[in-house]
Amino acid sequence: MSHTFDTPVLLIVFNRPDLTQRVLTILREKGVNNLFIAFDAPRDNSQEEVIACAAVQEMVYGVDWATNIRILARQTNLGCGHSISQAIDWFFTHVEEGIILEDDCLPSSSFFSFSQRGLNDFREDKSIWQIDGSNFYHSHTQNLYEYSSFPLIWGWATWKDRWNAYRFNFTPQEASNIIINQFDDHLIKAFWLNRLKDFFSNGVDTWDYQWMLTIWKYNGKVVRPPVNLVQNDGFSSQSTHFEDDRYNYLSKTAVNFNLDKYLPNTMVEYDFKLDKLQFRGRFMKGSKLFSFLFFVNDNFIKTIRRAIRFN
Repeated sequence: MSHTFDTPVLLIVFNRPDLTQRVLTILREKGVNNLFIAFDAPRDNSQEEVIACAAVQEMVYGVDWATNIRILARQTNLGCGHSISQAIDWFFTHVEEGIILEDDCLPSSSFFSFSQRGLNDFREDKSIWQIDGSNFYHSHTQNLYEYSSFPLIWGWATWKDRWNAYRFNFTPQEASNIIINQFDDHLIKAFWLNRLKDFFSNGVDTWDYQWMLTIWKYNGKVVRPPVNLVQNDGFSSQSTHFEDDRYNYLSKTAVNFNLDKYLPNTMVEYDFKLDKLQFRGRFMKGSKLFSFLFFVNDNFIKTIRRAIRFN
């Protein structure tokens, strides 16, 4: 291996040997030197999952190419929410900043360079809470960084001091107040209030809504790349939250790009219109009702503007 990548990487795996093998190959080829791997134990009611998890764990313990490797092995199943959030807790007891990947997130080589660059550029800017690897709307910008209110967790990076503010438990009232205070756009506000209602009513086993709420609570922003750098290949029956192929539209190809061809401006003004397009690209295509409401709302506003212009 002729090169190494020293920024710490946390890889979270579970029961998908094929995806685990693919992402481990990417990490080996990139020369990841400081590797942390966490896995949950299989659930009790599935012998098939026991076999799959054993195959994944064999791969994990077979990693011999990273100079520094730590493994967090669970003996009982914690579930998605606690397993992932506690893995990130563990990660940040050892490092000050780093990259987080799950087994279904297949990054391009440029993802690592962009994350490393972002961690360095925004380390002291406490208004930025996360470096994204995903981009769902190609804006053809010349800027290296785009600002967003919507953290995307399919390959991302952050700092220990930001993660330390994370809370796993929010009350429904707390969550509602945060969303109401965060957004002026009524449809975006309604969308997230609806999502959080489902989260609390159905006991969704996750951790990322809480991370999003934490960032919003402190009026934080995230930065994302000008192109998509991570492909999510986790849309299958083995997925915890995206268990069928109707979500395949979210699996965008991960591309490489030359960071030096973009303006490394860390003072770009937040563009809500651009962020709204990112929001639609990631969240709206799976919601026919809200897609329709956004369409009606936009066309109503355009009609009013044209009427004003002609009067």
